[in-house]
Amino acid sequence: MNESVSVQALAPAALPLRRNWRFQVFWSGAVASLLGLKMAGLAYPLLILGLTGFPATAGAFGAPHHPMMARHRALSVQQIGAQVG
Repeated sequence: MNESVSVQALAPAALPLRRNWRFQVFWSGAVASLLGLKMAGLAYPLLILGLTGFPATAGAFGAPHHPMMARHRALSVQQIGAQVG
């Protein structure tokens, strides 16, 4: 009584991702999260500027979160690693 059942018979029909509800929920959550991060990256330096009145303080807080500073920081770490090792 060994019945062979094909894998295709057990697998559900594949839906395109644009019609897959779970993928749409996942994608919407990722977009909302990214939008919130970008808004916070703009709002926090402005909040600090409004509270302190010092542009240098707001810039010191906002600069490490800027993409170009992250790239510069990664290059600096690589250069330090090359000199040490």
